[in-house]
Amino acid sequence: TLEQKQIIKSVTAHSSHPLSVAINNSIDINDLIEIDDFMEIPSMGISATINGKKVNIGSKKFVTGKDEQETKATNVFVFIDEKIIGHYTLENRYREGLEEVIKAFSKNKKLFLLSGDNDSERQNLQKYFGENATMLFNQSPTDKKDFIKKLKNDPNCHVLMIGDGLNDAGALMESEVGLTVADDIFSFSPACEGIIESSKFDKLYNFINFSKISMQVVRASFVISFLYNLIGLYFAVQGILSPIIAAILMPVSSISVVAFATFTIKLLSDKKLQ
Repeated sequence: TLEQKQIIKSVTAHSSHPLSVAINNSIDINDLIEIDDFMEIPSMGISATINGKKVNIGSKKFVTGKDEQETKATNVFVFIDEKIIGHYTLENRYREGLEEVIKAFSKNKKLFLLSGDNDSERQNLQKYFGENATMLFNQSPTDKKDFIKKLKNDPNCHVLMIGDGLNDAGALMESEVGLTVADDIFSFSPACEGIIESSKFDKLYNFINFSKISMQVVRASFVISFLYNLIGLYFAVQGILSPIIAAILMPVSSISVVAFATFTIKLLSDKKLQ
């Protein structure tokens, strides 16, 4: 019914999970209802109360208490006011640029896939990751976190975790560098070192490579600052500069270093990230 759709859209609007976003976008209703007691449970679903009615949206186990049989698609069940009204069946659509990003990282990085969904997409994903890639499905947030912790036990292994939902929060925090892909960078996202807007996902490899260039600019800034102060120290020891000129040159050194770093990063980003 129209009321049920309005309730579903109102609840899913508070979640940044890709499945919630997909369901929310599929409902063409503008008027939302105020909700209470919203809760998002990793790997399970979301719940809320609307006008005294309990609403649960999520996996079959979360909504019905029964395990779901093996399926070739992702089902999201809906429970409103003491009864299950049905479920959405969603087929996965990969982010634009996924194949190019995976190919780029595969050249010199070892990739792992950790998913809370069932393995219905295994064959499709093998086309991108390769048949011998490690792909783990039906992973709980704890499973993901433990896997990252296991990788970190290797002293030669540096771990970057890329996630897009609350289910990845533990793994993002456990990794050495956590990066969240968000449809809306201003909405809630798990604690991490960086956030990238989903529309820029195809440039992910370039962004990470550019971070190395950024570090070179930072080092160059330190060198400039050191030389500036070394020259200033020489003149100060000679007693050539008056206190007023020295007082002016001191903040100028900081401004010049900041300006160098800012304009250099801007120039290189325009050139490298187009």
